[in-house]
Amino acid sequence: WMTVKGYPGIRYVEVTCPTGTARAIAHFYLEMINCTVSTSVPGEAVVCVGPGAHAVFVEDSRFSNQDLQDVKGVHLCMYTNDFKGLYKRLKD
Repeated sequence: WMTVKGYPGIRYVEVTCPTGTARAIAHFYLEMINCTVSTSVPGEAVVCVGPGAHAVFVEDSRFSNQDLQDVKGVHLCMYTNDFKGLYKRLKD
């Protein structure tokens, strides 16, 4: 069942990314957005983006420049408990 803390919802979204980028993605979410991050599986970054919800970034050597162009504009909504701090870090 796809549930978030016992209620209907999406537990995770898997996002394909270019080979060699998962660690940098993890670093960004950890340092800039202050998310809890796991990189225990090589080539993956699991980012907690809300209560019981995760974005899982998975490296794939087949990910091309065209794939990157195709996903431009796609976005992910997440919770933050420090909007002012996040805004300042991203602005700087």
